[in-house]
Amino acid sequence: MATIALRYHLSKSVYTVNLNNENVPTIVTVTATPSIVKEWLYSTLQDYAMYRHRLIVGLGVQCTPDGTDNPPPHTLQLCVGSLCLIFQLSLADTVPEFLRTFLLHRTNRFVGFFNQSHRKKLEDSKHRLKMHMDPFDLGTCCTDPADTDQIKSVSGIAKLCLGIEVEHKDEIKFSDWSGQIRLSQEQILFACIEAQCAFLIAKRNKVWKKIADS
Repeated sequence: MATIALRYHLSKSVYTVNLNNENVPTIVTVTATPSIVKEWLYSTLQDYAMYRHRLIVGLGVQCTPDGTDNPPPHTLQLCVGSLCLIFQLSLADTVPEFLRTFLLHRTNRFVGFFNQSHRKKLEDSKHRLKMHMDPFDLGTCCTDPADTDQIKSVSGIAKLCLGIEVEHKDEIKFSDWSGQIRLSQEQILFACIEAQCAFLIAKRNKVWKKIADS
């Protein structure tokens, strides 16, 4: 099961997450500061420069239920390799242009789970973030007629496609992501698991080829 440890820094919190006793843990940066987001993107793109023409990016969006059919996104999470970012959109006054360019870049392959509304949610948010196409739904590449129940949840898909056990509870999904109170470690794990598993499954299934052919 996933474990987590925390280090505080100015304008951000940095967590070390281990999904399944991995040798290489995931480093998760949580922030509402645009300059930290820009720094994370720049550093990550440098680290993974060799994949720049087919960069896989795990993407997730978290919302706080507000009684409507379309609650605004409060966090955006991105994952490339062992690096994850949780950007607290609802607390940010602005977003860096670098992020806008990153989301619109046509060679970046964004992937996630049950994400049919994520592109529209980001476009409708106060920051009006646009993507060049809908993120790829990984449930479509892990379908097994014998395991239809497993592909109804992130934890089920992770078990089916990666062979790992992760917790991804609805009680955390429907919690308060607004940032008015500090995000809990359970929320950080939830958001990280979603983006990290998306990246790992997409990498294993060479999803960049499927997106290019679609």
